Amino acid sequence: MQLLPTAEGGRTAPISGSYRPHHNFFGPNDLEMAVGFIEFPEGRAIWHGESIELPITFVELARP
Repeated sequence: MQLLPTAEGGRTAPISGSYRPHHNFFGPNDLEMAVGFIEFPEGRAIWHGESIELPITFVELARP
């Protein structure tokens, strides 16, 4: 997982704990998004521009 730098449209605050990002694997014109679930280790946060390897569990498709 990598967060975009703030200058490239990324977050301005870190994320930690449980996080449910949306992922688009279906192309730029398809609005269906796969919802992932990421659980960060206790006390660990990720800041903009930083990378970390964590498992992502996909739970559903978010439909527009």
